[in-house]
Amino acid sequence: MVSPTSGFPVFDTLAVLLLSLAAIGMAFLFGGTVFWASGIPFALGLMVVFACQIMALRSGMPLALSPPPGTLAWSLLLLYALVRAIFVPVIPYQAWTEVMQMGAVLLFYVTFADLCNRRKLWKIVVQVFLVSIAIQALYALSLHLRGLDDVLWLTRPSQYGMRASGTFICPNHYAQLLQIGILLAVGLILTPKMGFGLKFMSGYTALLALPALFLTGSRSGWLGLLAGLAVIAFMKALKKGPLVVCITTGVFALLSGLSFFALWTFSSMFQTRVQRAIQGDIRVRGLWPDTWRMIQEEGAWGVGPGLFRHRFEQFRFHFDRPSVMLRHAHNEYLHVVADYGWLGLAIVLLGLISVTWLLCRAIFRQESSSLVMIPVTMLGVFVATAVHSVFDFNAHINGNMTTLVLVMGALYGHGLHMGVWKASAIPLKAGRVMVWGVLTITPLLFIGFLVLAMGSWAELRMDRAREQKDLASEKRHAATMRRWTPFHWRGWAEHGYHLRAEAFWNRNPEQRAELVEGSREAYETALRWNPMDRIALMGLAELERQEGNLEAAAEWMDALLQWDPRNAHVLVQYGIVLRRLGRYEEALEAFEVASRYRRNDRQIQMNIELLEKRIREAGQED
Repeated sequence: MVSPTSGFPVFDTLAVLLLSLAAIGMAFLFGGTVFWASGIPFALGLMVVFACQIMALRSGMPLALSPPPGTLAWSLLLLYALVRAIFVPVIPYQAWTEVMQMGAVLLFYVTFADLCNRRKLWKIVVQVFLVSIAIQALYALSLHLRGLDDVLWLTRPSQYGMRASGTFICPNHYAQLLQIGILLAVGLILTPKMGFGLKFMSGYTALLALPALFLTGSRSGWLGLLAGLAVIAFMKALKKGPLVVCITTGVFALLSGLSFFALWTFSSMFQTRVQRAIQGDIRVRGLWPDTWRMIQEEGAWGVGPGLFRHRFEQFRFHFDRPSVMLRHAHNEYLHVVADYGWLGLAIVLLGLISVTWLLCRAIFRQESSSLVMIPVTMLGVFVATAVHSVFDFNAHINGNMTTLVLVMGALYGHGLHMGVWKASAIPLKAGRVMVWGVLTITPLLFIGFLVLAMGSWAELRMDRAREQKDLASEKRHAATMRRWTPFHWRGWAEHGYHLRAEAFWNRNPEQRAELVEGSREAYETALRWNPMDRIALMGLAELERQEGNLEAAAEWMDALLQWDPRNAHVLVQYGIVLRRLGRYEEALEAFEVASRYRRNDRQIQMNIELLEKRIREAGQED
C-alpha cells in the first residue's frame, strides 16, 4: 500500500501532521487503553489513510512497494487473529477488537513510511514527536515536584505511589514512551551533518526525558533504555573499526557501572526497586508460573485472542493477590503463547528476527556515516522495545504502539527517500487492487472505532453514575451502552442487575414475574456474548436464590467457580446455598477453600464449625 502523492506537498504535509496527531494523541489520552480515549484518534488516522489511497488512485502512477520491516510477520499474525475471530470467537468482542487494533496500527505504520518517503517530511514527524516527549516530561516533572499524583483529570492508583506516569495511568507504559523519545534523540544527535536546530531539540528533549524516565521507577524502562543505547553505541562504533568498538564498549560499561553506583548510593527509590527485583518480583514468583500453567493446560492453540483476562483466574496458584484482576501476563511473549498458542509466538519471533536482520543488513551495507544512523537508530528503538516487552505488555497499549510505528515508519520512509532501501515497482493493476482493498477496509474500521468509542464512553459515564449513587443516570447510560455496543456483555449484565433489584422490591406478582424474566433474559444475553462473565453468572445465581430455586442457584455458582475457583465471595455464597440444601460435606469443602483466601473471617469460621457439628450429628444418627 503506497500513495504516490509527492506531487501534492500541501496534502502530504497536512496528512503527515494529522496522522502524527492521531498517533501521539492516544499517548496523551491515558495511553489509549480504553476506546473512549483511542477510538477518535484511530478514526482520525484512518481518515488520513483513506485520503492517501484516494490520492494514489488519482495519480494513476504505478506503485512502488517497499513495506517497512516487520510488515510480513505483522500481516501473518493479523491474518491468524482474523481467522480465529471468524471461526472460533469465544468472546467476539475481544477477538474482533484485537483484530481491529492490529489492523489499524499496521495501516498507520505503512502510511507513515510512505508519507515520509518525501523530502523533509520525516523531519516534521520527528519534530512533532520530540516536542510531545518534551511536553510529557515537563508535565510529569512538574507534578512530581508539586507532590501530585494526578493523571490529567483523574488520580493515579495508589499502588503506584509517586512514580511518574505523565498522561498514562501506568508508569511502566509511560517509561516506554520516554524510552523511544530518548533513543530517537540520541540517534539524531549522533548523526553527522544533522542540522543544529534538530540536534538542539533532540538534546533538550533527552535532558528532560531522562529524569522523568528515572522517576517512573520502571525497571523494564531502565533496562530497555540501556539495551537501546548499547545497540546504538555499538553499531555506530562498529562502522569505525575494532579499536573504536573496544573503546566504546569499555566506556559504555564504565559509564553504566558509575551510573548504577551513583543511583544505588543516592536514590532510595532505585535501591528499593532493584532489591525488590533481586528478592523475587511478583511476576517471576507468581504471575509467570501461573501463565505457564495456562499455556501447558490449554495446548498448542492458546485460549484465544483477548481471553487471557477471562481465563487467568482458573490457573492462578502462585500469584497471591486475589484482589488484583489481571488482564495481561506482563510479558508479551508469554501472553502471545497464552492467547494465540505456539503458532502465534512463532510468527512474533519471525517478526523479531526478520526486523533485526533487515536493519543489520542495511547497517553493514551502508557506507555513509550519516545514512547508517537511520537503521542504527531504528534498531536501537526496536531492541529497547523488545527488551521492555519481556516485563510488560506495551503491544496492548495503543499509545505505545502508535508512537512506536510513528518513529519506525518515519525513519524507514526517510531511509527510502535517501536510498538506504529501495522500493520495487509492481504492476499497475495489482497496485490498484491493493489500494481498493485498503479503501474497502478503512471505512469499516473507521465506523467500528467510532461505535466502540461511543459505547466505551457510555460505560465510563455509567460507572461514574454508580460511584455517585445516581441510579437513574446509571440505567440511562447502561441503555446507551447497549444501543452502541450490543455485542458487549457488560451492558446486558448491568441491565439484568437493575431488573433483578426491581423485582426484589416489587410485590405485584405479575410485574415481579415480568421483571424476573427480563432479568434472566438480560443475563443470558450477556453470557451469549461472554460465557465467562462473572457478573452475569453470579447474577443468575442470585436471581434463582431470590426466587427460592436453590438447586439452580447452586448450579450457576458452580459454573462460575469453574472460571474463578478462588473467588472467596462466591465460595462463601455457594457454601451457604449448599448448607441450606443440606449438602453439608460439599458446603464444608466450599467454606474451607474460602478460608484459604480470606483468613480470619469470622463468618467463614462460624460456618465451618456449624457444618462440622451437623456432619458429626448426622454420623451419630446413622
